[in-house]
Amino acid sequence: MVLETERLILREWEWESKDLEPFYRMSSDRIVMEYYPNPLTKVECEKFITKVKIHFTEFGYGPWVLESKKQKNGSVILAF
Repeated sequence: MVLETERLILREWEWESKDLEPFYRMSSDRIVMEYYPNPLTKVECEKFITKVKIHFTEFGYGPWVLESKKQKNGSVILAF
């Protein structure tokens, strides 16, 4: 399922393709993760994504991706 407005896209994760790298960049940033115990490693991000994928499969819901449409260099992920 995908929900769209003029400026935003709300969608399920694209696990194996385009979402791992932006999630890792965000989750490994010390400023973004200031109130978490530690920034995440790439392996921790992969484990998190696997857990979310299993949760989606079992329960039919979980975190979604919020993407901006209006960027000069393509879409930018705003939140997970």
